[in-house]
Amino acid sequence: MIFEFQVTAQGQYADITGRLRKAAADSGVREGLAVVQVPHTSAGLGITSFWDPRGMADLFHEWERSFPARMSYRQEGSPVSSAARGKSAMGGASVTLMIHEGKLLLGSSQGVCLMEYDGPRPRRVVLCIEEMPLALSTASLTTRHMGMHDITLELQKAVRASGVRQGVCHVSMPHSTAGLAVGRPADAPLLWDCLERLVPTRADFLHDETPWDAAGHVKTVFTGSQQTFAIQDGEAVLGDGLALFFTEFDGPRKRKYLIGVCGEPGNSRAGM
Repeated sequence: MIFEFQVTAQGQYADITGRLRKAAADSGVREGLAVVQVPHTSAGLGITSFWDPRGMADLFHEWERSFPARMSYRQEGSPVSSAARGKSAMGGASVTLMIHEGKLLLGSSQGVCLMEYDGPRPRRVVLCIEEMPLALSTASLTTRHMGMHDITLELQKAVRASGVRQGVCHVSMPHSTAGLAVGRPADAPLLWDCLERLVPTRADFLHDETPWDAAGHVKTVFTGSQQTFAIQDGEAVLGDGLALFFTEFDGPRKRKYLIGVCGEPGNSRAGM
């Protein structure tokens, strides 16, 4: 089931959460997956908190710091458009969300935004909703301050408990200062170092709750809060030696994440 609409950001971003929620409700789908896509090379999508506009200003300041408009890009065209393509490739132009009991699964402080890196111009948003059985479970953990937590075992337990042998599993993190990342356990310190280099924890953010909280809002957009994996022979396929990390950018806090397992009807059961 495909829905399409146009959005023109009045500034650097536009909140499209309401339109996505309405489309999901109008679809009549009770359980399944929703894929949101912006088919452009100079715009993107992000899941973040909208309650403080200063946090969004911080996000775009970091984009400009990492991908400034400059004359040295090899691609011909305006410096702004060239930088915009880098931002779009880095941030991504699609997100996948779970639908449970007819509603998109997002955290209470989360929303989906269209991020305009060039424009302003009309942007096309495509929403594909697929109805399928969804075995949904919730896991929790108490994080360390600025820590990376391997949750691969919990992911595989949920897949095995579902009974699905071939299908898809989706992990959703419903917080605004944490993320999900895939890598080798031995490389966790390197992954963290790269994130800190990309978005340093410092005191000059406009969103001024704490330096860790302010930087965490930006890091969450950069790392993402959703991960999707194929299921083969009853196991989530991550790749040889790879793990799924819950990355805490603030903390320590009590956190949770959701695991949805999709498969053929009759091959899944709820639980973990």
